[in-house]
Amino acid sequence: MIGQPLYKAPALTKGLEILEFLSLARDELNAEEISTGLGRSVGEIYRMLQVLKELGYIKE
Repeated sequence: MIGQPLYKAPALTKGLEILEFLSLARDELNAEEISTGLGRSVGEIYRMLQVLKELGYIKE
């Protein structure tokens, strides 16, 4: 089904966008580089990165 989603989960969407962006990167990226690449604020990227680290999805 393409088009308008039935449900919205902004935090999940943001986290998955970050993981996908990182999976395509050739080098390690910092929060500022990720925020620029995704067009989001450094603050929101930083918070999401902290959660992704706590859950074991990414490492420093």
